[in-house]
Amino acid sequence: TVLRRWLPPYSGTALSLFRGESADRFKAGRVGFCWTPKREVAEMFASGLNAVRPSGGVLLQAEVPAYAVIAGPGKHSQYLGEFEYTIEPMKLSFTNNICSYPPADRRKD
Repeated sequence: TVLRRWLPPYSGTALSLFRGESADRFKAGRVGFCWTPKREVAEMFASGLNAVRPSGGVLLQAEVPAYAVIAGPGKHSQYLGEFEYTIEPMKLSFTNNICSYPPADRRKD
């Protein structure tokens, strides 16, 4: 992929990673490239930015094989405390939806 040419290569082992995703995108079989080992970071996205209408957000977890990881966290991602890994979602064999969130504008905080 183009990302493999642009980003520094990953040379580590398999990882257990999380992602906060739109429920509609997940149901359609589409998930993003950026995943984190920090559950609380993924929860922030699942319950906030990606908790969009009509279905809200989901917290995903996957055991990501090393061959599916394109790059490790960059300096900016580390600075933000997100520690995002760039992965190839199509190389995931299983993604677990571990929690769902209503759309952000429908929650009673």
